[in-house]
Amino acid sequence: MPRIHALTKSGHDLSTLAWATAHGADGTTFDILVHAKNDMVSWYLLHTGEWEGDHLGAAEAFHLKQTGSKPTKQRYLDIGANLGTFSMLGASRGYEVTSFEAMEKNFLILRVSLCANPTLEERITLHNVGLSDKPAKCFIVSSDKNIGDGIIRCDIEKAEDFEKQEGAEIRGEVKLSTMNEMVKGDYFMMKIDIEGSEPLALSEKAAAEYFANNKIRGGQLKSEKIRVLPTTQQCAFKQMRRSGRSPACPVRFAAKGLALPPSTPQRRLPKALYIRYRCYGSRYLVASLALVGHHTFGTK
Repeated sequence: MPRIHALTKSGHDLSTLAWATAHGADGTTFDILVHAKNDMVSWYLLHTGEWEGDHLGAAEAFHLKQTGSKPTKQRYLDIGANLGTFSMLGASRGYEVTSFEAMEKNFLILRVSLCANPTLEERITLHNVGLSDKPAKCFIVSSDKNIGDGIIRCDIEKAEDFEKQEGAEIRGEVKLSTMNEMVKGDYFMMKIDIEGSEPLALSEKAAAEYFANNKIRGGQLKSEKIRVLPTTQQCAFKQMRRSGRSPACPVRFAAKGLALPPSTPQRRLPKALYIRYRCYGSRYLVASLALVGHHTFGTK
């Protein structure tokens, strides 16, 4: 198969990969190719069939409760697709999906998964491009214990200049572009998880033109840059735990680090549907935040 050949030609050993069965919409499943070891997303897919739940399904349920109908704009934007779990889950829900994955190995693995799921592939447009604040070529680095979790390093000019950290390696070069250049049209939901580059991808420089002309109704944002501040927008969140305990608690926060463009003022941020978090001291959150409501992003 051409896609498997492309994977091996790039120097990737097929013996380091395995097939997992992931949960799709409405009790369906789909096959997804993952790393056999040393990758967190892959471990969860192999052992549980899922990764971080189904935020799109939760957003749909919230929308149905609020409006009495399903979304009319069934388009889903996946920035930082990784192995494609959420892209394929979105496609299984019938959504037209646009996916961005910068790391070449993840991209090539995802292409094989799509080949094994032709019905889902029909709904997914996949780009081997990362999103940032400007077009560029940079290196991507990941840990040997979590190999698919790449971090963009534009501060490294040459591979030989990389000061090797224990257990981390350069995984190759990546191409970067911007939302203004690459993303077109409205979406019901956006997931963005690009390991600390979210503020760049959502900055005014990179995304203001897009948001001035388009709207994304809801988004799952994951960033260590979300700061907890005492006097800003109040949102409700639920701590999602496998134990089933999910106490609703109020929290005041500002998405300072996300640098959303002026077309998305803080006063328009709606109540959060859910938020997964870990606190570092009392000021910073590592958050997976689903924002659902009118005028979540953009002004169209």
